[in-house]
Amino acid sequence: MREAPSFVKAQQELSAKGFTVIGMSLDTSKGPVEQFINSRNINYPIMMANQKTVAAFGGIVGVPTSFLVNKSGIIVKKYQGYISKDTLHRDVAAILE
Repeated sequence: MREAPSFVKAQQELSAKGFTVIGMSLDTSKGPVEQFINSRNINYPIMMANQKTVAAFGGIVGVPTSFLVNKSGIIVKKYQGYISKDTLHRDVAAILE
């Protein structure tokens, strides 16, 4: 997952402002997820998603798919594919203001 370093950095830099990265895995077992967390030094929680979770987020057509959710729990942005660090920081800054 190419975004992982950007997400780790965003978690480090923006968590004091109330931002949290939450990863969702579509894997059916935790083993590969735990390997990923350990190999990439992931500093944010990753939840195991099921079909109900996927439906609640409006569906996931491809991986990676990322969502930007505001403090009210409303999805304000959906990203299909890779997100650059600059795009992520710009969009997060806009909703934290």
